[in-house]
Amino acid sequence: MTETVTEAAGAVSETRDQVSGARGATSGAAEAFSEKAEKAEKTAKATRAARTAKSEKSVPSREGASLRVVGPAGPGAAPTAPGAGRVAWIGLQCGDPESARSFYGRVLGWTFEPGDGPGALWRGLDASGAQVLTLGRSYSGKPAAGVWAPCFTVPDARAAAARVRESCGTVAVGPLPLEGGRGLLAADRQGAGFTLWEPGRDVVKGAPVARHRLYSPDAVDAVAFYRSVLAADARRLPSESVLLRGPERLLSVAPAPRVRRGAGRPVASRARWQPEFLVPDVEAAVASALAAGASLLVEDAARAVRGRGLLRAPDSTVFALAQA
Repeated sequence: MTETVTEAAGAVSETRDQVSGARGATSGAAEAFSEKAEKAEKTAKATRAARTAKSEKSVPSREGASLRVVGPAGPGAAPTAPGAGRVAWIGLQCGDPESARSFYGRVLGWTFEPGDGPGALWRGLDASGAQVLTLGRSYSGKPAAGVWAPCFTVPDARAAAARVRESCGTVAVGPLPLEGGRGLLAADRQGAGFTLWEPGRDVVKGAPVARHRLYSPDAVDAVAFYRSVLAADARRLPSESVLLRGPERLLSVAPAPRVRRGAGRPVASRARWQPEFLVPDVEAAVASALAAGASLLVEDAARAVRGRGLLRAPDSTVFALAQA
């Protein structure tokens, strides 16, 4: 009896630690997002003021003329992103962002520049200079694998936030100014985090660099959630469901693998995202990852690298490489 009580107390303590770590991560990300938003808002105000001054000099004013607000801020605004729904970039929160920067830069050929706060210490850029990754520090307080969170574009951030709430998801921060547009941090009903971003009119989006799979303990529920939030169509495949907007693939959802804890029955693991980065040469990219300290998560390595390689980074973060 005493042993049972001791085990139960240990389980409760471990759960409290996990909840505390999750709260810390959310709080840190929210604070960083707010700091970045405030800076962006100041820059945006200065830009608007400069444009207004220039317009007043070049265009004569007409007394009594009616004014009409146009663009994303106006009511009934038209979508500004024709490809809304696509993945813009992916975020990674991990214990050692500096080591992760070195690893992914070597494997994927990205360059990095400093971010604007503790939530985005580094910004990963592809060959065209487009942002493809944000790297932040995890606040869990324990050594653990990094957590991925993709960013999807939407035509209207406010409407998207409303859909998240209507679908019983969580909007943690926003909508607020973000990367030349407006964005929000959110989580689905299973706790998987993601970002929704409404690009500004002058933002040029790069080509997709990854596909994203969500492993969810309730895959059917997850499909329904993202169909609603992203206004997407779903296609059922044998092992997963793919969400599409027109011909464009947004994400896929698969059941979370079941794990055994103690002597109990296997249960589904927590929801998590797993990116599949698109590379021109899978074999070369896998070789580079292995040389940088990663390990393959398959038995037949030769067959794995022909079209796709599933790997574990040195910090235990799981990701895949696939043929572009």
